[in-house]
Amino acid sequence: MIPLVDVKAQYAPLIPELKERFAEVLESGRFIFGPEVEAFERQGWGMRVVHVAPDRAEALLAVEPPFMGYQRKMAVLRSDGTGGAVPGSFDRSRLRLRTFSEYLADGWALLGTPDEVRDGLQSYLDATGYEHVLLLMALPGLDTKLALRSMRLFAEKVAPAM
Repeated sequence: MIPLVDVKAQYAPLIPELKERFAEVLESGRFIFGPEVEAFERQGWGMRVVHVAPDRAEALLAVEPPFMGYQRKMAVLRSDGTGGAVPGSFDRSRLRLRTFSEYLADGWALLGTPDEVRDGLQSYLDATGYEHVLLLMALPGLDTKLALRSMRLFAEKVAPAM
């Protein structure tokens, strides 16, 4: 047999630190929900659609068509006819196109005034413990001028307050 990768040599430098960390966990007796797990979870990240506008009604009007257009495309991509029927790939019972208001209620999109977006984003961070969030601000189909204005408002009024 010809070895392709010498795994032992590749990971040998990590063994002392891994042993030290295992010993710390064993010593603490906290095998679940300990500080190590909390630190690991904080390294995770989330993603949310964000649109900042002078008022909430304007934000909703600007984002609903491109957001729902994207959701419709994703539903098609997940359909049986396009190969989305790979066994065990996802829970098909959860697959349905929801209404825009349902997506908003579940927090998938943070839309509105700078204060509303800041509060929504802070609530999301507090609930998840994430320190990193990918903000999707330029949806396909969203008017470029509105997307740029949203980004400016976010940079000027939301980010400094976080």
